[in-house]
Amino acid sequence: MKTMLVLVLLCMASAASAQRRHPRQPTPWPNSFTSTLTENQTSPDGSQVIAFLTMKKQYDYSRNAVRVSCSLNDATSVFLAIGQDGYVWNIQNEACRYVFLPVNRVTPDWMVGGVFVGSRVISGADSWCYDKADHIYCQSKATRQPTYVFAPFNQNGFSITDTYNVWVPNAIPNGTFSLPPYCSKPADYNTTDPHPFGSKALCPNPPPAADPTCCFIQTALTL
Repeated sequence: MKTMLVLVLLCMASAASAQRRHPRQPTPWPNSFTSTLTENQTSPDGSQVIAFLTMKKQYDYSRNAVRVSCSLNDATSVFLAIGQDGYVWNIQNEACRYVFLPVNRVTPDWMVGGVFVGSRVISGADSWCYDKADHIYCQSKATRQPTYVFAPFNQNGFSITDTYNVWVPNAIPNGTFSLPPYCSKPADYNTTDPHPFGSKALCPNPPPAADPTCCFIQTALTL
C-alpha cells in the first residue's frame, strides 16, 4: 500500500513537472475547428480603437475556407472566404458584397517556429506564449488550445488582439460554407480593383449595408 502511494505521488509530481515545462514549439491546429473570440483593433498611434467585437469563427483548412460571424450593437455581419473569394453579407437586409482576397487562409501550423517568451494568464487560463515574427500566440498549458493571438498589423496598419473564449476541434457541417441566395461573384470583377474594406478610417456613418457592424472593414484580409 505504501509503495502504491509513493508511485501515485511520483506520477502526480511528474505530471505537474511536465505541465510546468513548456513545449519547445506550440501545438498546431487541427484541420478544422469552431471558436468564439473577442477581438480588439487599434490604430498605430492608438487614437482609433474598435473594441469588443464578438466573433464566431469556423475554420476548415481542407476546404481552404473560413466563416466568421461578427456581432456588435445588436447587428450581425458574416464574412465567408473560400480560397481567394470573399463575401460579406448582412443577414437582416440581405445586402452582400464580394471581394477578391490576395491571400489565402493561414495554415494550421502557422505558429510553429515561434520562440517561447513566457507564461501569461489569459481569461483565467494559464498559458504558454510564443513570438513568431512579432506575432504573439498563446496556448493553454492544460489543453494546448489557443487562448490569445496578437498581430502587430493587418493590411490597414491596425494591430489586432484576439482572446479566445471557446475553441472546439470539430468537423464543420457542409452547409456552413454555402452562400446565401442573394450573394454571388460578379462576372466582371477586376482583381486589381481597390479592396472595398480597405479604409483606414473607423466605421463610416451610415455603415456599409453589407457590414453594419463594420467588423470587416479592417479585418477581411487577415483571417
